[in-house]
Amino acid sequence: MVRRDTKSYRIRFNRFIYFFPFQLLTVLIKRNYLFLLYWIVLFCFILNKIGVKYGIPYLFLDPEYLGKVDFWSMFVIGLATGAVIMAFNISSYIINARRFPFLATLSKPFYKFTVNNSIVPIAFIIVYLVNFISFQMNNEYKDISDILFKVAGFFSGILGIVITTIIYFSSTNKDILSYGATPAEHPSFGSFEEYEKSKPQDKNIDQGIHIKWRIETYLSNFRQIRLVRGTEHYDAKTLAKVYQQNHRNAFIFEFTSVVLILSIGLFKEVPFFRIPAGASIMLILSILIMLGSAIRYWLKGWAIPMVIGAFIIISILSGRSFFAKINSAYGLDYGHKSTPYNISDIDQLQHKFNDADIKNTLLTLEKWKDKNTLSPTEKPKMIFIDVSGGGLRSALWTFHVLSMADSMMNGRLLKNTMVISGASGGMIGASYFRELFYRHLFTSTNTKQRYFYESKISKDLLNPIAFSIVVNDLLVSIEKFKDGTYEYKKDRAYAFEKTLNENTDFVMDKRLKDYQYAEANAEIPMMIFSPTIVEDGRRLLISPQNISYLINTNLHNHLTFNPLQDGVEYTRLLKDHDPMNTKFMSIIRMNSTFPYILPNVSLPTKPVMDVMDAGVRDNFGMKTSIKFLYVFREWIAKNTSGVIFLQIRDTYKQSPLEESDERGLLHSIFTPLGTIYSNYMKFQDYSFDEYMQYSSAWFPNKIDWITFQLPYSKEQVSMNWHLTTKEKIIITQSTQYQVNQANLDKLKTLLDTDK
Repeated sequence: MVRRDTKSYRIRFNRFIYFFPFQLLTVLIKRNYLFLLYWIVLFCFILNKIGVKYGIPYLFLDPEYLGKVDFWSMFVIGLATGAVIMAFNISSYIINARRFPFLATLSKPFYKFTVNNSIVPIAFIIVYLVNFISFQMNNEYKDISDILFKVAGFFSGILGIVITTIIYFSSTNKDILSYGATPAEHPSFGSFEEYEKSKPQDKNIDQGIHIKWRIETYLSNFRQIRLVRGTEHYDAKTLAKVYQQNHRNAFIFEFTSVVLILSIGLFKEVPFFRIPAGASIMLILSILIMLGSAIRYWLKGWAIPMVIGAFIIISILSGRSFFAKINSAYGLDYGHKSTPYNISDIDQLQHKFNDADIKNTLLTLEKWKDKNTLSPTEKPKMIFIDVSGGGLRSALWTFHVLSMADSMMNGRLLKNTMVISGASGGMIGASYFRELFYRHLFTSTNTKQRYFYESKISKDLLNPIAFSIVVNDLLVSIEKFKDGTYEYKKDRAYAFEKTLNENTDFVMDKRLKDYQYAEANAEIPMMIFSPTIVEDGRRLLISPQNISYLINTNLHNHLTFNPLQDGVEYTRLLKDHDPMNTKFMSIIRMNSTFPYILPNVSLPTKPVMDVMDAGVRDNFGMKTSIKFLYVFREWIAKNTSGVIFLQIRDTYKQSPLEESDERGLLHSIFTPLGTIYSNYMKFQDYSFDEYMQYSSAWFPNKIDWITFQLPYSKEQVSMNWHLTTKEKIIITQSTQYQVNQANLDKLKTLLDTDK
């Protein structure tokens, strides 16, 4: 009796341990490393473990579609989630099914494999929904009925994909019955006496079924567990035929799915097809999973060497002009002979036009003075506005601060401003504000107007970028468009500019030359962009005015020193390429090219120079403003009552130190590089603070420094091209922060002295 009980317990234990779902999970962990990695990445996204600073989790927890987060946006996320789940199941079936020969003896083997392979997908859905509901309640302030409606959309999307896939495989896959054999009748789970009959087979099966995994029990469906019988009495060739036909079907389905996803790219300009960025990320993973399984199945042990070899070949070919992916600044002529880019030519540009450019800018300064001198006895204050980079976070914060400050100044802020400079999103917000000011479309004292335009500048830009990466940029771009007589490729850069134009009602759909007259006559402030040249680190100064004096390094005849020239003028360098015709949106994009999200713009030079975000060299625009003040220090000191540097930054300047007691091996390995990256903006702050201190030695008039900054918080607003509702509220309410309120009052007081 004791022996029988022991045997019964051993049987129960084996049936539990060798339960098919548990063994598939084991296979995933032990053999399918890439599949496991993809799932880990997705779990980390929704658990706020990866990309929190850049707002990546919010792309899944607050997916925006057609400007809303609703049933349909969640339906699309559900479709994408279903695509990942079924790509995982199909690819796992292709790679792993041969380890389990009993599957070939079942009816509808793929369906049963999917049911048993559902531990990770179901866990992901549960974790996702828990985090989604929590986020919607605590961050978006939604009621439970609204959230449940969105959850219904999510499940509708998943079920739509899963059911469609199951129907396809159930109707096209053949089982062992199709080859003249009878499907195995696997007994229901429960009878101990059936153990010997259901004991797993011990002999290998030929024809490609190489390694078998011990299985005692499996799920016949989500409600029924059955025991596994041996397959020795089946013809090995017949079992192999079942798998071959099923795998062939799976490959057809995978190929069709990838082609369908990529073909949607033909309609990427239609708003209906601009799916949420979170869905685009999932589609990328689906494509990678399916391609990975196909490569591994066909190449087997040669898969990794062949992939490495293909990568090397592609890298070599991509360097050739025929295959090179060149991203353009729209409106610039790339058909003309490339301009030489070398030190001697750059030095000549620096010296040749310096005096003439200074004279022209002095004329602009005189016009600025005439417009701002309110009485013969009072001299005006000159304002320099310096804005930081930071995606939509900075764009909305900059626009909000400028509108609030201008309302307190009764519309005088930009009239007193001479130069606006900065990086990335800050310059987008400042450009939008300046354009509305120039067109007399915006009265900053009108609160309803401010809300309206803030909603425009904070609209999503990430969805079209992410979708373009999935359906277009991962492969060769074939779509093109014309701008005048010039032709360019459509890619995520095109999607960015088009969407930003749509969001802002095309008010900035202009050329660089369109601002030349207004700036020269002091109708609007000069706006100077300074993206960074990747190859040598120089700043590419872009302005409709000639500003060679901002790159001139020989400012003192008595100084025997040969400094490196740290910048080059865009319009002078590319004078043969129609630079003044460059679209203003392309200039904004060059100044906002965050790595990988947007492609670097290539210049028509020889060798080709690429440019990226201005924040690499000067994230706050301070270098440009201080240099301008230095060059015209005598005129400014004589004709103004002082200078105001108005800095608008989306990060807190004096953030507290983050304490950490971790001093392990990983800390020692990653801390040096991690510290450099995390403190990169502080390095710039230290340098510019020194510049400002030195300025008191060469500028005899008064300099006031006013900084508007987002308050420090452990729950910081993410830096990307998408903002959640809560993030928008945090940004627009930050002017109520005590320090920012005090600075608004200080700015008003300083300008009131001009009256």
